[in-house]
Amino acid sequence: MKKILLVIFLLTVPNLYSQWFARSGMGLNVTNISSLRDYLNDNVAPSNNQVAAFNSAIEFSGEIGYEVKENLQIALDLSYEISSFNYFLTANYFELTYEFLMPSIMAYHLVKGEGYIFRFGGGVGPRFTSVDEKGLVSNRVINYKSSGVGILLRADGSTKLSQFFYANIGGDIRYNNNGNPKNDGVEKNINARGDNLNMNSLSVGLRLGITYLF
Repeated sequence: MKKILLVIFLLTVPNLYSQWFARSGMGLNVTNISSLRDYLNDNVAPSNNQVAAFNSAIEFSGEIGYEVKENLQIALDLSYEISSFNYFLTANYFELTYEFLMPSIMAYHLVKGEGYIFRFGGGVGPRFTSVDEKGLVSNRVINYKSSGVGILLRADGSTKLSQFFYANIGGDIRYNNNGNPKNDGVEKNINARGDNLNMNSLSVGLRLGITYLF
């Protein structure tokens, strides 16, 4: 009998704090990719419209996780960042679009109260980069790809809307070591010194979304 009661206790206690959650959101990042900025400013952007150190990018993200013990949550985050640069050149139209696919394993400290949840944490994961360019050498789209690793620091808060749904607002700081993208194994040269395009990035973002607890 004692063993049965012990099993029931062990199965029941985690449910006092354990909870699955899912989050989806959309946000705006300001991102610095210094190598890309230098390439565009040296080869494409006119002197009166140079690329700034930080530029805006749209991010879409989703996350699913579990509260493994009181005030500790682990999660899998998947974020997607996209941005483009467009210029009318003398003879044609130039366009460069980059995409970052950024999965991360996250760990959070939770601060909870009646109707709200605050999270503070960070994570790490692989990074996958795709760069499409057309109009500088050819009107054909040329695709470059690379992979790397990145880190993510995050703080967010959720306010209760109903029994299971919360409104979510958060801020992220990311550093991505995305590496040098290649097309058919060849890196993209960006200047006469022989430097190649590097998509390493630093970004700060603000995100809005919905969290569902279940």
